[in-house]
Amino acid sequence: MSKGRTSSLMQARERARASRLKVHAERERRDHLIEEAAASYFAAESDRDELREKIAAVERSMASSVLALRALGEATSTISQLLGIDAREVRRLGSTAPETDVSKAESTPDGMQPKVSEA
Repeated sequence: MSKGRTSSLMQARERARASRLKVHAERERRDHLIEEAAASYFAAESDRDELREKIAAVERSMASSVLALRALGEATSTISQLLGIDAREVRRLGSTAPETDVSKAESTPDGMQPKVSEA
């Protein structure tokens, strides 16, 4: 091989190496962006799951309050007016509360046993 041919081949290899390094750098950047997007998604998913758990706990608390009002003999329409929610929401909350919540209400403030109103 002549010196000219060897020099040309070396320059071609250098260009190929530089091109490969550029492509590799672009792949690295893209992989990093993909990883960041996936990590962001998983963090948001975790936040969502925590919020769902908190919402469920709040819903149980709201339902317990509705059941306590029912156990005190309040009608759905009265509970609706008192809480500022529609009757459908009162019924929904009353139906989602655990059955054991009704049994926890031992007596009303006047010492009488509570009655459950289905109205």
